Amino acid sequence: MIPCHYVMGFAFDIDRRSLLLIEKKRPDWMAGNWNGIGGHWEEVDAEKGGSVIVIAQRAMRREFKEETGLDFGAKRWQHCITMNCAGGIVYVFTIYDNGIEDAQSLTDELVERHHIGNLPPNVMDNLLWMIPLCMGEVRFPVSVTQNFVSTPVKHPFIERDEAKGAEGE
Repeated sequence: MIPCHYVMGFAFDIDRRSLLLIEKKRPDWMAGNWNGIGGHWEEVDAEKGGSVIVIAQRAMRREFKEETGLDFGAKRWQHCITMNCAGGIVYVFTIYDNGIEDAQSLTDELVERHHIGNLPPNVMDNLLWMIPLCMGEVRFPVSVTQNFVSTPVKHPFIERDEAKGAEGE
């Protein structure tokens, strides 16, 4: 069986103090939670050929533009994580640009800018380790196999308080 390919991106401001997240309405298991912005590959992403990462960059550019109205170009998206999951392979990217303040919600899912030290309490659990990783704590692409078992994750600048959400700084 050929795995499904997905992309997800974290767009940070230049100072890495805030990022864009999307409040998911689908699929059901994500509904009501905040996540990185992305989606699945489409045929158009692979039409020009290229490596898996180049195709994923095109998909990231397209998905981000469709959901936020922002177009940072494909090559500016930096690959930071490849995540092998039960549902397929997720290529995670990051970008740093102050233009994130101009993002709009172009679908029925809300796109908002959030401060790194004050993430919403209902962010997807895996974001608590993916965001620090994508912020440059590690300088090379990482491959991860995730089984979707929810476990608390501690990080020095993103501490999770279930009553209040995420705190830091």
